[in-house]
Order: sequence, then structure tokens, then C-alpha cells
Amino acid sequence: MKYSFFLFLFLLTKLSYSQYDIYWTKCYGGSQWDTAYQSIETYDGGLIIAGATFSTDGDVTANHGLWNAWLIKTDMMGNIEWQKTYGGSGLDEFNSIVQTPDSGFVIIGTSASNDFDVTGNHGWSDVWLVKVDHTGNLLWEYSYGGTSFDMGRQIIPTLDGGFILLSNTSSNDGNVTGNNGGNDI
Repeated sequence: MKYSFFLFLFLLTKLSYSQYDIYWTKCYGGSQWDTAYQSIETYDGGLIIAGATFSTDGDVTANHGLWNAWLIKTDMMGNIEWQKTYGGSGLDEFNSIVQTPDSGFVIIGTSASNDFDVTGNHGWSDVWLVKVDHTGNLLWEYSYGGTSFDMGRQIIPTLDGGFILLSNTSSNDGNVTGNNGGNDI
């Protein structure tokens, strides 16, 4: 019997702004599909990467189900300081992240789970808003949406300390009103 294995790693390269020299290049992931949707520089000069993973090995130490949301915190040289998966037994991912004044992080994504780290799911998938502390410990999470397909795309901090959440929805119930049909923003 012949087995095929595919290794999908995402590649992160840090460049110098002035001459576009490569400072370092790293791969993060496991033996399954892993993806990054956004990385930002953190207050300590490192990076935090928001994405998702199917893996349960390599750099990934846990997974609650199929496709879990994944955070990776690195130092300024790309060495992993911590990584954690979040979500439930369904498909969950983080798409956008901001650092908060308390050095924690607020992340927007999508969840099709209603167990483990996810509560209050309204239907097929919901916009998922999560707050973690500076070491990745889950502080709170909220699900927004209706009974159809809702996806969290981007989080934007506001001057008053709040957030603007950019998302897609095909719902017209739950937290969603005024859908014009199909998939709206």
C-alpha cells in the first residue's frame, strides 16, 4: 500500500525596510494544512501570527477538532515563544488581530463550533471575537451572526478603545438585520 504525505508550511520572512535585506526566514506548522492570515509586530518587537491549522504535530501541540484557529507568538528573530490553538470540533480560524494596551490581543475570525472554546454559536458559522492575554490565555469570546454563514474578516481599533468589525454575512436573523440577499458585508 502506498501512502502520500503532503507537508504544508507557511513561510514568514522579515525584511529590512531600507534595503529589503532578509533578516530571517522561518517555517511554522505541522504535517497537515496550516495557514496564516495576518501577522503584526508586537510591543516587545516580536510578532504574533493569526491563522488556522489542521495539524496536531510539529509546531502545533493541540487541536480540538478539524480546523482550529491558531496563534503563534515569536520573538524578534522568529523563534516561537508560545503557540496555541482555539476553537471547537468544527471549522474555526483567526483572520485579523490587534494588540491591546494591556499587551493582550483581540482577534476576529470565524467559528462553526459550539463546544470547547466556543459558546453561543447561532447557526452554520459565526463571526468569532476573541480576547487573549499576553501569553495566549483565553479571556473571553463572543459569537455574532445568524443561522446562516457569517465570517469575521478584519478588526480595526478605534480611537476610543473600541473596535470596528468587518465581516461577511448571509444571515438575516440573530445579530444580523437588513441583509439584502446573498452574501453582504
